[in-house]
Amino acid sequence: MGIQGLLPLLKDIQHETHVEAFRGRTLGIDGYVWLHRGAYACAMDLALGRPTTRYISYAMHRIRMLQHYGVKPYVVFDGGPLPSKACTEKEREARRAEHRQRGLALYAQKRLSEARDAFVRSIDITPHMAHKLIQVLRSHGIPYLVAPYEADAQLAFLERAGLIDGIISEDSDLLVFGCQRVLFKMDTYGHCVEIQRAHLPCVTQPSLAGWGDREFRHMAILSGCDYLPSIAGMGLRSAHRLLRKHATVERLLQALRLEGRVHVPPSYAEAFRRADFTFLHQRIWDPRGEGAMRTLHPLPCDATPDVLACIGAPLDDDVARAIACGDVCPVTHRRFTAALQPSRQASTPKPAQPTLRAFFSATPVATHSSHDHRADSSCSTADSLFDTPPAPADSPLTSPCQSEPKTPECPEAPASPLTSPCHPPSEVDARVSSPVSSPPVSPSGAAAAPNTPLTTKRPQGLAWTPSDMADEDQARRQTWFQRFQFHSASRPRHIVLPGTSPSPSSAQAPRLSLGKRAAPEATPTPPKRAALTPPSRGSARQKLLLFQYRQP
Repeated sequence: MGIQGLLPLLKDIQHETHVEAFRGRTLGIDGYVWLHRGAYACAMDLALGRPTTRYISYAMHRIRMLQHYGVKPYVVFDGGPLPSKACTEKEREARRAEHRQRGLALYAQKRLSEARDAFVRSIDITPHMAHKLIQVLRSHGIPYLVAPYEADAQLAFLERAGLIDGIISEDSDLLVFGCQRVLFKMDTYGHCVEIQRAHLPCVTQPSLAGWGDREFRHMAILSGCDYLPSIAGMGLRSAHRLLRKHATVERLLQALRLEGRVHVPPSYAEAFRRADFTFLHQRIWDPRGEGAMRTLHPLPCDATPDVLACIGAPLDDDVARAIACGDVCPVTHRRFTAALQPSRQASTPKPAQPTLRAFFSATPVATHSSHDHRADSSCSTADSLFDTPPAPADSPLTSPCQSEPKTPECPEAPASPLTSPCHPPSEVDARVSSPVSSPPVSPSGAAAAPNTPLTTKRPQGLAWTPSDMADEDQARRQTWFQRFQFHSASRPRHIVLPGTSPSPSSAQAPRLSLGKRAAPEATPTPPKRAALTPPSRGSARQKLLLFQYRQP
């Protein structure tokens, strides 16, 4: 893709910059470049036919990054196949098919890492994938354009017409088309490398001083491009050296044939002329006004039909306009339909999920019932919790100050907290009251005497009562802890058991018997102090040492 080795050759004029430097300007974007990069993350899904939109998310993330820095994006997509590029596309398609078959074989062998690498090499961006991105761009109001044939020539025309101020791409062919400012190697954060065509004479290795667009374009074509493969052994530096020596391509080819060291095909001169014609006069779409099909440069008067065929057939303005708007496939010239666009969603849409606002703003439907909702064990959970408003019930924790006063003429027996919801209250339950409710009422209906002691029956579990097995559990726990008591010769280890004091006992714990192999305990003897040997009499030093070691 592009001219191999051209960007390293132009390292003298590469300038690192950031997209924020183009705030307020419009930058053209090669849409297929970002689609290719986004497809790397989902290459396996694309190869296996799984629905995915990760390549769209990647492109939209880059576009939002440009908008964040105040740059206006203008996305341009490739169109139909160009006749001059037919041989190159055929070779690429064969390589992609080979890598895909290899990836499927590796995937069947569960070698996923190698299979993914093979699938990445088999990626092919289709017009339907580009149409999905176009739909998203259209919904966000981002300008776009589908070229009749190649996006490189279309971007070059938009820059020449003043519709864009620069181009973001990874294809070095844009410099050969005559683009003035191209941004390469853009990362996620907006850092990129800028190359301006006006700085080409500043390149020193090799020197491009004194060269114009024609010499630069011929050097790129001789080294090999998408429209013409290079001569064996011909690179950019070789082409530059030979063009510097012979000035024209005709003299260069004639000199190579006379030398005989390099084989030059007989049809190479004609193929070179067609490639040069394609770079100069490729068909593009002019979006100004109502729009019209044009060529990048005006066609010469002596252009033959066979040469005109290499730049693509002319299209009707209505068809070209529909292609530029993204409504018609640039390859088949048919309108995009829903059947051609696989979607992640099912054909039958799912019902919308109700929101919390709609749920809480809905009017509750009351269930008319003559008994309390707690007594209905057959009601559903939704009806009992959401649709039916709960009836007021006497709680044993209700404050007596908040309860309504009862009239002494018609006292009512309050509901007992122990009453089963499935059985009616019995005579025994009627005599039990809540500790915070009104006084109990006798079965005959008379009020209870004020001096009558009230019997309060609490439900089990509210108060802790010691069990009969507590003593046995305590003994079993102490026996279990006894297994982990270890005593040393100097100080016993103190274990705090339940029910014992945390301070260690002063009594010495009995030591465990060692059995038959117990060795008699030896009485420890104090270590002997080494006797100091006085030095021999002699020199003054020995006398000094003797004085120091003398006996007291």
